[in-house]
Amino acid sequence: MSLTRKLWTLPALLALTFGTFACGEGADGGNGTDGVSAEADETTPSEAQDLVPETPDGKSDTGYLSTLAVELEGTFTSELRVDVSAKTEAERLAYRDELLAGGYTVQSMLDAQIKFAKNQINASALHMNLSSSTAHVVSADLEADGNTLRIVYESTVESIVSTEELEKAGLSVQKVLAENYAAILPDRPDLMAEKVGMACLNADATSAEAYNYFYYYDPNKEGCQAAMEAAGVKTVGARMVLRDLAGGKTVYPEYDQLVADKKIDVVVFFGAADHDWEPGKWDWGTAGRDMLERDLRNRGFKKVSIPKGNGFQKKVKGITETVTVVGPEVLKDLQHDGDGLFKTLVSQNEIVIYNGHSFYGSLNVLNDAAIYPGKYQIFLMSSCWSYEYYTKQIFAHNQTAEDPQGWLRADVVNDTQMGWFHNMPHVARILLTNVLRGAETGGKEGNRYYTWDRIIGQINDFVVQSQKDRATETHEIFGVSGVRTNVYQPR
Repeated sequence: MSLTRKLWTLPALLALTFGTFACGEGADGGNGTDGVSAEADETTPSEAQDLVPETPDGKSDTGYLSTLAVELEGTFTSELRVDVSAKTEAERLAYRDELLAGGYTVQSMLDAQIKFAKNQINASALHMNLSSSTAHVVSADLEADGNTLRIVYESTVESIVSTEELEKAGLSVQKVLAENYAAILPDRPDLMAEKVGMACLNADATSAEAYNYFYYYDPNKEGCQAAMEAAGVKTVGARMVLRDLAGGKTVYPEYDQLVADKKIDVVVFFGAADHDWEPGKWDWGTAGRDMLERDLRNRGFKKVSIPKGNGFQKKVKGITETVTVVGPEVLKDLQHDGDGLFKTLVSQNEIVIYNGHSFYGSLNVLNDAAIYPGKYQIFLMSSCWSYEYYTKQIFAHNQTAEDPQGWLRADVVNDTQMGWFHNMPHVARILLTNVLRGAETGGKEGNRYYTWDRIIGQINDFVVQSQKDRATETHEIFGVSGVRTNVYQPR
């Protein structure tokens, strides 16, 4: 699933992933030949084609925004067990109290188990975020053997519902809300890869790895539960009950914060599509990089010298806009942070665009709180199922006492479906075109409003049309999270 073709042949449609199907050491979610020649990408569209449409007002945005999906919130309940045999009696009691108090330790522990519900919950037309918003430990008690701690919990979890999938299934949002969703989970997820191995993995899995075991987990596979029992792992039930999210309001990117210092710094990363890629070989990642750089030049950006990657800059209405483009040759393997380059550039830029593989949600560089500069940023995580993997990861490290959700300093554009590498440069260009124009104009010009829902709508319109043009099996569903608390309004 990670085949690529030369630019002058029929391009292979590789899934751009940052954490799921071919979101790891292989290819990610999907491939194929699209029958579209490379000449289709030779010309930069006019800027008017990328801009949001003119409309009589700027209303209609909500907390999570997408023109192709809605976000629902639910309560996820289950239980898990932790081995505390290596601790003294005093340490066990202290550890139990720590878990009851909540915090990062228990949150990460519960999220590791919640991931195992992905395939079972998503089979019901849902796309569950694999990180919970809040976790509440109902009880944490030592079992009779004194060596095992049983934790009963409930967590707040969001899920995306695609309107297209609902239509195909003959469902409505109201019907989805009326259902309860169940899953079978291991009570010791930490033992699955090492002790249970391939016995509970579906046919797509090639090896049992701790970081992506959940992605291929199938509790109904013949022999699975017997293997779990032999490994000392019990199956436990989980339940998810959905409810509506809060009502909507008109929201914009925080344009005033973007231009406060009279400059906007952007970094765009392009990872390699082929995991066996070597510098000098053609790849969708290098092609995407070249397309975006061409578009920047055609939109009036001049090349400037920078330490790593390629720099482009222009000044509009007193605002200096600088775009750093980093291709696979410089980035190498982002899963291992590209020698610190990713961390450095995230900390220095207000708009961060990542195009590449999702690595099954194991892009651990995003877990380093030090990379976030403590000011407002916009992220575009253009990879497979990035909504499920990376949205909460970014918010978690932007949280403060005044902002426990981490929304004030980050807006995260994400995808709830398989991504396609051939769309990456175009999605990046459409986002940049509208956010930069919005910053230049204060959010509106005449009847053109640069709100988040209109920007997301432009992106989704493009990927839907791309699916029709290239006859791919799916299209992305882009949305933006963390915008419910945005306060900027045009004057």
